[in-house]
Amino acid sequence: MKKFQEHITEVTKDLNSMDLSFIKRAEVITAFNITGNDFQSEKYKAEIQYLFKKHFFPEFDLTKTAKTLDEAKVNSLVRELRQKYKQSFVRMLKYTPKGVGPGEVMMYFLVDDLTLGGGASAGLDLGSGGKGYEMKACNLTQDGFFQDFKIGGTVDITKPLAAAVAIKREMLEEKVKGLRGKPTEIAKGDMAVIKSSNWSTRWEAEVEKPYKATVYNDYFKTHPVVFAINSTPKAMQGQIFVREIRKDSIEIHQVTSGTIKPKIRY
Repeated sequence: MKKFQEHITEVTKDLNSMDLSFIKRAEVITAFNITGNDFQSEKYKAEIQYLFKKHFFPEFDLTKTAKTLDEAKVNSLVRELRQKYKQSFVRMLKYTPKGVGPGEVMMYFLVDDLTLGGGASAGLDLGSGGKGYEMKACNLTQDGFFQDFKIGGTVDITKPLAAAVAIKREMLEEKVKGLRGKPTEIAKGDMAVIKSSNWSTRWEAEVEKPYKATVYNDYFKTHPVVFAINSTPKAMQGQIFVREIRKDSIEIHQVTSGTIKPKIRY
């Protein structure tokens, strides 16, 4: 008995000397043992919603989730969670199990009939209400564009991409003022120089027009897109915008990392 009492005393002393605030922080769950496949149906929907509520949003009322994808309803929930559980909300927004993009788990949690990939979405990112949606985590610029995302890898933009690189390479060889970096990297400033140069007509004919036509006809035309604010503006982080993309709303953001990134007018 004496040895047992001594043991309890030692344990109590150890606990009293520990930094319990650190232990509380260290115990916060940032990931679950949930695979991407688990999000492709509603089989474990209630269980997954409960897990996020328990560990991320303990006081959130799960009866308030949206029944189907509705922009206004989702954004109301986003504002509530962002205000009450800022750090936990950002963790969920950025939570990306294998094969799942930023913001998709957030949508799965907030919309009762929503699934990720497969099912009703026919291979698209989201499925809800019998419709499929692509989802893009992006940023919203001050001049009103969704940007900082890529289009699907199945869209063939090799010709306009090659033309863009060739034009910049030729201009660098001609030592046109204002251009910077490699031929394969074309930023906003580079495009401004190109469009004000003797190469502007060629840029429009070989890069802009075919690129816009391709990404519209082969990608944006076939389904609506859910844009989710990833980082900026911070006051809108996590907020979504459901859009049917028009051809005239598509512009080129930049050429980088072996692709052409679009930007979509708000």
